[in-house]
Amino acid sequence: MPVPDAEGPRVVRLRHALVAELGGDIDPQRQSLGDLIYRYLVRARRLIPTAKRHVFFVRRFWDGGLVTRHLDKVFALARLVGEGADLTPYLSGRAHRPGKHPHDAQHDGDFGLAAYDVHHLHFDPVDPAGPRKVRQQDKEDALLFATFGREHAAFIMVGTHKSFHDGTLESAVVQARADAGHMVLNGIKGESNFTSLQRTRMGLRGVNTAVAIGGQAVISSMVMGNGSSMRTRRIADFAAWRIKDVDPILDDIERARALLGPRVPDDPDFSWGFDQTRLVLVEAKSRTGFNFADQPN
Repeated sequence: MPVPDAEGPRVVRLRHALVAELGGDIDPQRQSLGDLIYRYLVRARRLIPTAKRHVFFVRRFWDGGLVTRHLDKVFALARLVGEGADLTPYLSGRAHRPGKHPHDAQHDGDFGLAAYDVHHLHFDPVDPAGPRKVRQQDKEDALLFATFGREHAAFIMVGTHKSFHDGTLESAVVQARADAGHMVLNGIKGESNFTSLQRTRMGLRGVNTAVAIGGQAVISSMVMGNGSSMRTRRIADFAAWRIKDVDPILDDIERARALLGPRVPDDPDFSWGFDQTRLVLVEAKSRTGFNFADQPN
């Protein structure tokens, strides 16, 4: 898709910056802005931004023997999350070396993240700067599954790599959502005939369902027909819309100040970028960054 004539130099620079970040043979002139942002976010969302977070455990987190056998490591990871430590060494090696594995082309490289917004962490760290992935493998292949917001982290379950496909992750996610009243569809009964395994297999094929729990319908997977994340697509499209809506205003100093405040200098030097997954507008002369919502309310 050709770049629209209305795009200004700031948007063109953002296009080239995204292409440089993605690497590979990508022509920025033949991609829509939303598509470029989406491809960037697919990679960026696999990492966890470093921040101090309050950790809480969902109601059924402590169920099962696997979590009991890994209590020390669970609490150690909870402490790291609370301290704001860099969690990259605990992620899959593929998360910080994107595009190197054939499975990276499926489900944005991580089905749990694409379908349920859930990251998985290994209990033993790996050095991401090393020439090879070196990790002391847990004999039980135990993983921590958790969701991460800007200020909170919810520990969902302890499982294994089989949990992605055997229904246990899906079951834990929808139960946690039901308990929190999150992603509940009011006025809809929900499906009660499918098992968690069947719902997982449907999600793997790009078919989404809402399960009946406690008389309410709770959303299960949220993927597009090709298996990619609906949320990532939504964030990307919203960021592209914000850029196209705001960028023309920046050339009018009065309108820019009305939008951004009095910190805008007389002759501003604006540029668009991303702070990991958050869209930011930077003014170089005042060294000021303006954060924009990375998704609609």
